[in-house]
Amino acid sequence: MFATLVALLATCTTTLASAADPASVVRGGRLYDNLSVELKTRIPNQPNPAFKTQQVRVAASDTWRCVECHGWDYQGQHGFVGIAGKQNADPVAILAILKNANHGYEDLLDEGDRLDLANFVSTGQSDMRKLMDMTAKIKPGQGYSEKVFATVCANCHGLEGDRLRQIPPLGDSARQRPMEVLHVTLNGHPGGDMPALRTLGDDTAANMLAYLKSLRSVNMASSVANGGRLYDDWQAQLGGQRQALPHPSYPAKAYYANVPSETWRCKECHGWDYKGNEGVYAKGNHATGIKGIRAMAGADPEKIMAVLTSSVHVYGAVMKYRDLLDLANFVSYGQFGNPAYLSEKFF
Repeated sequence: MFATLVALLATCTTTLASAADPASVVRGGRLYDNLSVELKTRIPNQPNPAFKTQQVRVAASDTWRCVECHGWDYQGQHGFVGIAGKQNADPVAILAILKNANHGYEDLLDEGDRLDLANFVSTGQSDMRKLMDMTAKIKPGQGYSEKVFATVCANCHGLEGDRLRQIPPLGDSARQRPMEVLHVTLNGHPGGDMPALRTLGDDTAANMLAYLKSLRSVNMASSVANGGRLYDDWQAQLGGQRQALPHPSYPAKAYYANVPSETWRCKECHGWDYKGNEGVYAKGNHATGIKGIRAMAGADPEKIMAVLTSSVHVYGAVMKYRDLLDLANFVSYGQFGNPAYLSEKFF
């Protein structure tokens, strides 16, 4: 009786997997991108045990993302083998791989999640190199995606693709991370309501990428100016509720420790001269012993954003992506006396 039941369950799973429902495939694509966001669940604080590389610095949370090991082109990265070799493989066999100790997903994914992910791996992979080549051959105005974007995407993203402050402008993403944009175009964004364009075919995705590349970038002067206001008092600039608890990195014995919202102001630690404990704030009521931001002038804004979202600053919990980018652009290009302020980035 038990053997019969097991056989029946296996048959049902095989039938479900072989059906490769398009909704299952695109959901699997979103799980491949970021399973914790798609499932709205917490993941372990420790890195995935399988992520043994020492050559790159990767946030512990990112080591649980399929894409971090297997790549947006599905060919693998950081020394890991990709998933391209599993195209058209039996989804049931892929299910078994997802359950093994090497992946550590046993407690993170239920059977339905694993089935969706297996269906994506089996039937949802696109030839990213081919799509990139297709995109490169599409000349401005030749594609048909402007109408698709205006009717399907612009309601959320705006006609220039820069309305949402939670993400970079779409034009910048398309130029800097084209394969990621293709994947998200085909499968939608994890945890969101973005429609997946997979049903319209790979040609539509390639045309969409070509169109997105034509959209405008961040206005650097505006970004730096906003970043300067955020540096002054981001709570006032963003118009939200002021912080009721002190910033975790503000010294408990410093003067403003009993005024929680003040401890969250960048200027309160790093000073108006941006020199921190080596400048005007080296002594007096504003002294904290914390170093300034002068050394970050001219640094890569992405690296500055990593500092802002680290456990030291924890601004990722209170600011959206574009706010963080504006603040990072200010730190890099907007400090008074920084030659980069007059660079071609602003003209």
